Amino acid sequence: MSEERRPHILTGKREEPPAPRDYPDTDPSGLWTVLVGLGVALAFVGWVDIGLLWWPPKFGDTQWEFVIITNFFDALPVATVGTSLLLLGVMAKAPRRLTNVATAVLALLVALLIALAIVYLLDVPLALKGTPVAAKSVIRRSVLKTAVFAVTYTAYYAWLGWFLWGKTRPAKI
Repeated sequence: MSEERRPHILTGKREEPPAPRDYPDTDPSGLWTVLVGLGVALAFVGWVDIGLLWWPPKFGDTQWEFVIITNFFDALPVATVGTSLLLLGVMAKAPRRLTNVATAVLALLVALLIALAIVYLLDVPLALKGTPVAAKSVIRRSVLKTAVFAVTYTAYYAWLGWFLWGKTRPAKI
């Protein structure tokens, strides 16, 4: 080892730092753009998938409502991930007004989820009543799964709206 490269503990001289590595560009604004782009794609695909579940509408038909609401909560993961990524980008880069609009949309979504859960709960007794005994266990599992999903997604979207709303308020001095 040359005199200049020895550790400074032994010689009192400082060792040269290693040469910087050649990393790819990790500019945060470029990463936000990718996250928002992925969020837009996933949110679009997820919400279109959910929207197509409801066509053609047959409101008032208990069996249709039961199946559609079950499928609605089953289809929420892709839309939720996409919406979350999109809102993360909105929170990081967008003006406060857009964040306020996103918070209002989340509040409406929470109200919709609560309304769907109520309709679903009203349909459950009718679904169980009209089901043969052999199929009741399948209906019960479906009800349990949908109930867990409904509570989880409603709580998540309410929390996300609250979190986003907290980021739009001016900081206290």
